[in-house]
Amino acid sequence: MNRSSAEELNTYESMNEYGGTPGAAAPTDVPWDDLSPADTFSEMPSDVPWRDDPPDGGYYSYSEDGEPCTDECRQPDSVRAKNQKEYSTEKQKNDRQQKKNLAVEYLSNGTISIKSAVRSKKTGEIRVGIECARLLLPAETEELEKNIQAELQYQTVKCSFDYSAVVARLVGGDGEPELLLRDLWCETAPQLEPILRRSRVERHGGEYVFFVPERYTRAMSQAAASDFRAFVAHSYGWNTPLRIVADANADDGIDLAEPVVKRDWGNAAALKKTVKTQRRNIKKLSPGDIVYGKEILKPEVQHMADLDDKSGRVTVKGTILSIETFVSPKRGTVIITIFITDLTNSVAVKIFPDEAAKVRTSQLLEKAKEEGAALMVRGWFRYDNYARDYCIFADDINRYPVERRADTSAEKRVELHLHTRMSAMDATADLDKVVELAAKWGHTAIAITDHGVVHSFPEAKKAAKKNNIKVIFGCEGYLLPDCELIPLEREYCAVAVTYFGSGIHGRVFDIGAVKFDSFGRVISTFRTPVNPGVPQLPRIAKLTGYTDDDIDGAPLLSEAVNMLADFAGGAALVLHCPEQLDLLHELAAAAGHGKEIGLSKNCVSGSMLMQYLRRDLKAEERQLPELNAGAAAEWTAKNTADLLKKCRELNVSTVPLIDCTIKNLHKQKTNHIVLLAATQPGLKNLYKLVSYSNLDHFYKTPRIPRSLLNLHREGIIIGTACEAGELFRAMVDGKSEEELLKIASWYDYLEIQPIGNNAFLVREGLAKDDEELRDFNRRIVALGEKLNKPVVATGDVHFIEPEDSIFRAILMCSQNFKDAAVQPPLYFRTTEDMLAEFQYLGSDKAFEVVVKNTNLIADMCSQLRPFLDEKQTYSPELPGAADELKGLALNTAHELYGDPLPEIVQKRLDKELNSIIGNGYSSLYMVAQKLVSKSLSDGYLVGSRG
Repeated sequence: MNRSSAEELNTYESMNEYGGTPGAAAPTDVPWDDLSPADTFSEMPSDVPWRDDPPDGGYYSYSEDGEPCTDECRQPDSVRAKNQKEYSTEKQKNDRQQKKNLAVEYLSNGTISIKSAVRSKKTGEIRVGIECARLLLPAETEELEKNIQAELQYQTVKCSFDYSAVVARLVGGDGEPELLLRDLWCETAPQLEPILRRSRVERHGGEYVFFVPERYTRAMSQAAASDFRAFVAHSYGWNTPLRIVADANADDGIDLAEPVVKRDWGNAAALKKTVKTQRRNIKKLSPGDIVYGKEILKPEVQHMADLDDKSGRVTVKGTILSIETFVSPKRGTVIITIFITDLTNSVAVKIFPDEAAKVRTSQLLEKAKEEGAALMVRGWFRYDNYARDYCIFADDINRYPVERRADTSAEKRVELHLHTRMSAMDATADLDKVVELAAKWGHTAIAITDHGVVHSFPEAKKAAKKNNIKVIFGCEGYLLPDCELIPLEREYCAVAVTYFGSGIHGRVFDIGAVKFDSFGRVISTFRTPVNPGVPQLPRIAKLTGYTDDDIDGAPLLSEAVNMLADFAGGAALVLHCPEQLDLLHELAAAAGHGKEIGLSKNCVSGSMLMQYLRRDLKAEERQLPELNAGAAAEWTAKNTADLLKKCRELNVSTVPLIDCTIKNLHKQKTNHIVLLAATQPGLKNLYKLVSYSNLDHFYKTPRIPRSLLNLHREGIIIGTACEAGELFRAMVDGKSEEELLKIASWYDYLEIQPIGNNAFLVREGLAKDDEELRDFNRRIVALGEKLNKPVVATGDVHFIEPEDSIFRAILMCSQNFKDAAVQPPLYFRTTEDMLAEFQYLGSDKAFEVVVKNTNLIADMCSQLRPFLDEKQTYSPELPGAADELKGLALNTAHELYGDPLPEIVQKRLDKELNSIIGNGYSSLYMVAQKLVSKSLSDGYLVGSRG
């Protein structure tokens, strides 16, 4: 204790009963509140009742100069000597405690100041009024009261703490009251600290709003806020409204490994208390619910994350992850280890049932695991040398049912956008569980839309049959916007050039064109030589048929190109090699010194259409023959007419028009798109699109060009997908209403999602706030009304339960996503959840997009078979495989045994060949034979079974 603080406390020991000098008259009455404030004990007014009457035969004295001095009571020498000895002992004891005296420290640093001190005549209780410079925790006030009581040596001391000045500053907005409220709540309710640290606090008028992660709204209820508000009002006189708001965008459980910044509350030693969950009015458990030991009465359940080496005897509650049983080979002791979790952490529980109880205990545990029931465990948390980890050695285990989410709406929605684990490194939803849950909720259908693949279809078919629910087979693809679509029925102009050289250093010698209609009827032709400024090579002259005089008198390239543009008019250009059109523009621009030419930069690609529609031809058969420009244009026109005929057979009414000037078209940014198979032919088309996207158009992701999708669209319902879809991105980019209508018109239905799914747009500055996200959805709804297209609300499901977001966060972290810790609420939602989410559209419109339209799309999709026959293997068929296999076998047999074959050899050979060929394995055997033969001929040693 420093000198000034000790003197302040000792001054009160120098007062008489009524605060005056010896012999002074006592006031008749001193009211509790009529005391002037004092910063230290020495500044207290002299008329404060304080000391009891002096001992018999003695009186109190002061130093002559009025300075504080040691309390002396004039008594006989023997009594005084005894008192001095006791005083000396007590002083030494106080000196040893000086460093630990919180009252002295806070007085010295100005944290508190003494305002008044009054002793009651009737009870002898001393009341000390203390003015505080900051809010003190309950542990601090308790410690201060003890310190003051120890200094004054009285049995009963009551302190009242005045926070009026502090509260006035906080109400005025000084001192960051929002953060102080959160820190105070953390200190007074440590079990809520992990949630509070992930929440943000904002002041709205005179109200403080806590934005809590959505998954914790049950723990952080308004009732909890009311309790804390009552505590603040009672302890500090700060009556401030508090409100809890669910924040779907807040971090809900991923520790970013950043140190938690806490407010300095002084030296208070506040002990964390366990979370008490008193069971009140709960019926007595049935014997089947007491798995082990006895019933747990009045449990104090702790979070598993709060367990440490000092926890001792604990009670926890969680669901079963797994069960392990070990029987000691020597003693026959049974050790059952149950791994349970409460979603804050997981812990191993060990029990040692006796011979009579082990069978019953094991059966009850397995039953609890199958039912998904929760276990309440009471036991000792300590280190297990065998497991080399901390475990709970259980005394009692009780079983309790777990409350599961339920869809109680009378009319159910249908989820049309759901990912399973087959959406690699993105989704964690177990297909069996999510289909089972949808059926349990009463949903009539559910769609599977994994990223770029259809791997989950076999499992989905089994789950659909098991749970008696319709599974819609679909896929969320990556749409490559490689073209614009134009009507098929129109005039076309096939163009070809004779070109020699490389790039812009090459030369054009001949341009030809044929104008024709969509049925291949030729309207007119065009051909002109081009003067490249250099003489023809003999090979070029032979190909074009032009003489040197023809070339010298021919128009220059820029003139020839303008002549071609005049000939084509409004017809759509068709080039088998679209890069030739880009080359014409570059060369003509260079020759014309940058002057614009009238020829369009867009064309129909003949090679693209041949790749899509003539997969029966080999790659070299799809190439343009080496012909002069006129003949090449005729070949292109005839070939294009045949391809247009095939488009009609596929019920395709548009053709792709590409911009030939775009470099690396296959590397352009893709948009998400949802494809749902409505019919069996549509499912086949979906398989084609997925196969071609992986085989022919894979660049980082399996891409589906719009030009390819246009040809295989029959039987497929196309949706606009999520925020990564073409329509939503166009809105974010600020495209005009006309452009949005044009984009939306190509899709069969439009999709909107909860704003929490797109909250990252606000974080990244692409949207101002949540209201703008709602406006995006409102605009999509308005587009659907204008185009008379259904708008559906989907959840973009990636995991089943809200708390499962942590597993997807782990996947995102492994891929170095910066915002992996901030997971959107991509869980499987009930109908009530979705209706509540879209209430801002109005109740009727919310019902339409959530229930009516989702069921409409589901009804448009038939119950399909992903495979024609489950018993068929659908092995590849190699033409002539049976005859070739039989011939190889007979030739080799004749080489070994001669011709004719011995009877025993002939019978065995016939038996083997009939088994192989008769069961349809001839193609499989011949494929293996050809692979092995090719490898051996190339010098690779291989082995083959069969």
